[in-house]
Amino acid sequence: AFWEVDSKFDRYNLSQEAVNISKLHFKYLNLMKQTNAQLAKLKRRKDKMFLEKSLFYNGKGDPDEYREKNFHLKVQKSDLDVYIKADDDYAKLLEKISEYDSLKELLTSILWMIRDRKDHIKSAIEWDRFTSGNG
Repeated sequence: AFWEVDSKFDRYNLSQEAVNISKLHFKYLNLMKQTNAQLAKLKRRKDKMFLEKSLFYNGKGDPDEYREKNFHLKVQKSDLDVYIKADDDYAKLLEKISEYDSLKELLTSILWMIRDRKDHIKSAIEWDRFTSGNG
């Protein structure tokens, strides 16, 4: 939603728009930094959860947890990945990681557009000069 507003620039105030480039870059670079930090936390949590789920599905979990979840199956090691990937908690975490991966991709694209913005402003200024007969 931010980019929908920030992507627009005032065609009749190009000098101010040029000044705003560094502010936009800083804003979206900070968002990228926050996204990367959150993504790293989620990936660490995924690794920890994978270990916890491995122990649970291998029968090495807390006995109270088996009773609470009414789980009585003996899972073979060869089937362990299937059970972990089908686990609701694990699947939700993977979805969250996917959302942050998508956000990171979007922010990367936005940062490239901000980087290119100065060229667009320069082209607009040159076009104005050309069409006014001063170019």
